[in-house]
Amino acid sequence: MGEGKPASSVAIGIDLGTTYSCVAVWHQNRAEIIPNDQGNTITPSCVAFTDTQRMIGDDAKYQIASNPTNTVFDSKRLIGRKFSDPHVQNDMKFWPFLVTDVDDIPMIVVEHKCEKKFFTAEEITSMILAKMRQIAEKFLETQVKNAVITVPAYFNDSQRQATKDAGHIAGLNVMSILNEPSAAAIAYGLNTGNYFNHFYGIRTVFVFDLGGSTLDLTLLTIDNKGNITVKIHGGDTHLGGQDFDAAMVEFVASEFQRKKWLDLRGNKRAICRLKVACERAKRNLSSTTQASIEVESLHQGIDFYTTITRAKFEEINKNLFERCMELVHECFADSNTAKQSVDEVVLVGGSTRIPKLEQQLKDFFDGKDLCKKYINADEAVAYGAAIHASKLSGHKNEKIPRSTVIPTKKQDLFATTFDNQRRVTFHIYDGESKIASNNNLLGSFDLEVPPAPRGVAKINVCFEIDSNGILHVSAEEIARGATKKVSVATEEVERRVKDAEKYKAEVEEHRQKVEARNALQNLAYNMRNLIEDEAIASELSAEDKKKINKAIDYTLKWIDESDFATVDEFKKEEEGLLSVFGPIISKMIEDLDARGSERRRKRLKKKLEVAARIFKGVFEVFSTVSDVLQIHISLKEERMGDGKASSSVAIGIDLGTTYSCVAVWRNDRVEIITNDQGNRITPSCVAFNDTQRMIGDAAKNQIAANPTNTVFERMGEKIASSIAIGIDLGTTYSCVAVWRHDGVEIITNDQGNRITPSCVAFNDTQRMIGDAAKNQIAANPTNTVFDSKRLIGRKFSEPHVQNDMKLWPFQVTNVDEIPMIIVEHKSEKKSLTAEEISSMILAKMREIAEQFLGTQVTNAVITVPAYFNDSQRQATKDAGQIAGLNVLSILNEPSAAAIAYGLDTRDYSNNFHGIRTVFVFDFGGGTLDLTLLTIDNKGNITVKIHGGDTHLGGQDFDAAMVEFVASEFQRKKRLDLRGNKRAICRLKVACERAKRILSSTTQASIELESLHQGIDFYTSITRAKFEEINKNLFERCMELVNQCFADSNTAKQSVDEVVLVGGSTRIPKLEQRLKDFFDGKDLCKKCINADEAVAYGAAIHASKLSGDKNEKIQDLKLWEVTPLSLGVEVRGSIMNVIIPRNTVIPTKKQDWFTTTVDNQTIVTFHIYEGERKIASNNNLLGSFDLEVPPAPRGASNINVCFEVDSNGILHVSAEEIAMGWTKKVTVVSNKGRLSREEVERMVKDAEKYKAEDEEYRQMVSGKNKLEDLAYNMRNVIEEEPVASELSAEDKERINKAVDYALKLVDETDFITVDELVKVEKDLTVFYTTISKIVQDLDARGNESERKTLKKDRFKVGASFVNGLISSVCSVIQVIQNM
Repeated sequence: MGEGKPASSVAIGIDLGTTYSCVAVWHQNRAEIIPNDQGNTITPSCVAFTDTQRMIGDDAKYQIASNPTNTVFDSKRLIGRKFSDPHVQNDMKFWPFLVTDVDDIPMIVVEHKCEKKFFTAEEITSMILAKMRQIAEKFLETQVKNAVITVPAYFNDSQRQATKDAGHIAGLNVMSILNEPSAAAIAYGLNTGNYFNHFYGIRTVFVFDLGGSTLDLTLLTIDNKGNITVKIHGGDTHLGGQDFDAAMVEFVASEFQRKKWLDLRGNKRAICRLKVACERAKRNLSSTTQASIEVESLHQGIDFYTTITRAKFEEINKNLFERCMELVHECFADSNTAKQSVDEVVLVGGSTRIPKLEQQLKDFFDGKDLCKKYINADEAVAYGAAIHASKLSGHKNEKIPRSTVIPTKKQDLFATTFDNQRRVTFHIYDGESKIASNNNLLGSFDLEVPPAPRGVAKINVCFEIDSNGILHVSAEEIARGATKKVSVATEEVERRVKDAEKYKAEVEEHRQKVEARNALQNLAYNMRNLIEDEAIASELSAEDKKKINKAIDYTLKWIDESDFATVDEFKKEEEGLLSVFGPIISKMIEDLDARGSERRRKRLKKKLEVAARIFKGVFEVFSTVSDVLQIHISLKEERMGDGKASSSVAIGIDLGTTYSCVAVWRNDRVEIITNDQGNRITPSCVAFNDTQRMIGDAAKNQIAANPTNTVFERMGEKIASSIAIGIDLGTTYSCVAVWRHDGVEIITNDQGNRITPSCVAFNDTQRMIGDAAKNQIAANPTNTVFDSKRLIGRKFSEPHVQNDMKLWPFQVTNVDEIPMIIVEHKSEKKSLTAEEISSMILAKMREIAEQFLGTQVTNAVITVPAYFNDSQRQATKDAGQIAGLNVLSILNEPSAAAIAYGLDTRDYSNNFHGIRTVFVFDFGGGTLDLTLLTIDNKGNITVKIHGGDTHLGGQDFDAAMVEFVASEFQRKKRLDLRGNKRAICRLKVACERAKRILSSTTQASIELESLHQGIDFYTSITRAKFEEINKNLFERCMELVNQCFADSNTAKQSVDEVVLVGGSTRIPKLEQRLKDFFDGKDLCKKCINADEAVAYGAAIHASKLSGDKNEKIQDLKLWEVTPLSLGVEVRGSIMNVIIPRNTVIPTKKQDWFTTTVDNQTIVTFHIYEGERKIASNNNLLGSFDLEVPPAPRGASNINVCFEVDSNGILHVSAEEIAMGWTKKVTVVSNKGRLSREEVERMVKDAEKYKAEDEEYRQMVSGKNKLEDLAYNMRNVIEEEPVASELSAEDKERINKAVDYALKLVDETDFITVDELVKVEKDLTVFYTTISKIVQDLDARGNESERKTLKKDRFKVGASFVNGLISSVCSVIQVIQNM
């Protein structure tokens, strides 16, 4: 193949990992990690085969448990290796698929389309590479050929060549085979280069790259010009995260055997399920100190549950930890480099998140901080590969470092070894052993030479290593010039290329079959919908209806039973169905013509004519459009005092940087005085405009709209000095981002994920948030809370709340119309509001940001759906306050996405000088937001209209699927599982997974072992069936889109871009419906990541509000609108609108009112939001009374002022003009909302929970240190030289203390201080025994060096264990002081 293509062609970087792969591209002046069709930035390196199709990536990974023998993973562990390799033989014990020997080539055997197929590791790898190429092509919307592929630095020549062959088979032009640590170094160099301008020397960097199956160690230098020079590579190509998993699987299998007296190792399916559970537990142990492994019906119908502590995990894998550090030592020894000379230690690869490994590295480098925040451990290699690919393809961007890999060429002279030798054979090896056969044989070749005495014939052998690290060998006989060059035989590679093309054709054939099947299924379902339409059903005779239904039933049954039907057979069946349906519809149209042209008949005829277009392949589903459900939420009134202070009173003022507070001594106590908004603290802000000066809350609300004239500086400090984050608080997942280093960074959590489940779980010992909580849903359903966003700011009696409660496994109860979530925590029942649950999630996002940034964070912008009402916005703000955040702004989610879109596209649309009209379709887990807005090339974003539904999202699709599968279970098994909360939770997880799979494939399986009453359940669901199940939801989405354009009086043709945001926008049916609505317009998906766009925009807005002067964001301005009309109830229960819907905010409007009866002294105002004429049909926000002087009816004039701040929160004031009596309120209802006192109580509760979490962490830390201590004691007394010096009595005493400690750890969930003290005293026997042995050695005098060495080793052992004892004691001290 050629060495490259013209610079104009796109080049991608592929990190080909053992467990996950990742693809990136240099795009729009930066490296972009490309998400796959599931929205994930990493893709499982997995290929699965079934009777009908081949799956790659996420779809394949889901097959591991249900189809283990035909699901292939770990191909990187096989590539370029021989079958007889001991590593291969060992790995085969853990693989459920079959690997067989063909001429020492390991061949993977699977069953595909009822045939046995044999694949090399190169072929499986090529399928993964082809998938990564496909992901890139879909994102870039262009063909991609050029690629840089990364490999472990310690890959030998065979493995590198095999990887290059795999790229060739995948149809790629492999520009370079790049070492993974070198790629990470390029990423690190680019990401840090701009921030070390003060550094003019050379930085020495050590890259520790521990992935799924390989450990790579690289020592290199980087100068401030971007030159990267590798000094040494080290590592092990067969040591990675999967080895830790395998050790855990073996441990749990042994535990199962010990407890159940059964060996499950021969059950491949059980081992696969156990592997998944162990991998999850390993990930959890990176952020918690204890994890559970729970698998239902693991083996022979037996459920299995166990817990594993971090200390136990470290004990199980101690040999692997030691091996890692041995290799680190070896790397520095081989390079003759002192570890003290290292400036940065860079961690790469998901397995580097294991805390023990981090601690060992930190200890090795004498406490040096490890570099984790400049690059994402999972994405760094692909990131660097993309930069290298761009450079090799001729990209001239100045940001790209000038690093290059220098090839090498070396030669040596050899001679014949006996007289008249005619042929010399060369065996080529790589490796470090002196004995050739102990190394890796790369190949052999013969060179013919002229007969001559021994040693006369001279042969020059040349070794050349190219920039890919691949070896080329040539040999030349000097006298005659006879030459021989070794080149890789390409015939086998070319055959595999043809096989890959064949598989591509098979995949295309399968796709066409599935499309034909789905088209037929759609046709049948749409026919049924049509004949059940009321207007048409009345015109159909019973006989015709029966005839059509019979044809439909036959077709649907035939589809279910015809997995292997051809495209022609599907088309033939379609024609048969149409032959029944068509004549009946045509006859109805003729009958209507004969009956005249009445209006009803005309409408019916038109509907039938549209239906008749089914013959042309246009399927229409008719449904009636219902009114939009109006949500009624009451808000709580906050009462305010009217009295004035006496002139003799003295006050105390806390003049704060961000907030100020005032208090007074009154009525024998100190009172904090609330301001005119009812708040106890007032922003230290002053704003000026053309008409007035504002101070406090009113001024703070001007920051976004009038930033240059709003001052928020006190005592020499600025808010701008503090970091502000953007939080997308989602229904199912949340995301946090920050503006830093001239761009937005999405912050990964402790699991390395960019999104965190919006989940909180409680058990007897601890509270869990995020990933750890989500893993509790099936095991602990009643105490795992999710969907809090669907409750926040709502009343218990709302129909939406009542409906959702049927699907939630946790209990929700009513307390004064506030929905209270009931959980059991530490053996007590706890009642929590949705605000408190949301605050815990927000606190978790804050913690993630603080850990990443290394500093405290208080300022944040939090996003909400655009259609959130006033109650929900205020409740979200309360949640932020409870979480300890200063909420700078409540930002609408579509507006945040628009900011992200505006920043990302502005720099690349310089040819566009007008205004772009953008429609944002934001469909998340629980809400649908629609926003029509305009963006100009200066960055001004003006919202025209908001629409949507705060109770329509991806979870509604999941719920519909759960109901369908529950009905299927009931139909097939005659049992109703809906009352089984655990089964419903497991089913929900399986349905959500199936929904995701159906975004990229046309069929998914739902398979659950022991789902209900020990019964296994399996079903498959097609994309067409999924669309049929959820047809009402699709219709509802499109109704809202239509309504949005109708309300704004905007033609859909005027829209320039349709931007998709939210994970649920990946549903293909939805994409197609939107594309059809916009007359085939391409939807904008690649400019912003659907899962991260909202947090991205929120981070930009937060940075701007905090005073960042970066020129990229300074020009961005956002003009928001109110989503609903606001007004008061007037006589006749009519809604008098003061602020119409879609008014630009901040805004302030007023209206005049009067009394309605003579001598009226109190006027009551009821404040509503909504669009209905009758006030009571709208949402009551709150009520308040205004005292007025007695006067004839109509004589009093009352001015009512409505003010909506930049957060969309309403403030109302009323003033009686004659007497000047006034009343001001921030609208809070009497029912269903939190008072200020309740919020403050919850702030204290949040601090209490935080303290409890810390106490639990300290207790578990003590428990883990105790477990560490016990294991290390046992290791020391069982190894030489200690074992031979210990008496049997001492050894027994120590073992007895160790056994007691380990038993206590295993059997006690919560160890008390007294128990820790007792164990600590028992274990001190070890130190005294060791110390006595050391003294005995001293008494023996200076014997041999052996004795000196033994003494030193004793001292080290004693010191080490005594240090652990001290650690345990310090933890005891901490707990006692709590």
